[in-house]
Amino acid sequence: MVEKTIKETDTKFWRAHLSSGMIRLRKKFGSRSDWDIETFGTACNLADAL
Repeated sequence: MVEKTIKETDTKFWRAHLSSGMIRLRKKFGSRSDWDIETFGTACNLADAL
């Protein structure tokens, strides 16, 4: 049933990277400034992964 539903929706699938990464977000407590974002390893912006 799941396979049939997938075929009906014309959804495309791809293999995800198997290695891990890390994302670190930092912000001073109570601050109104933007978050500091750092990525390590294979972590990336989701838009870049697609």
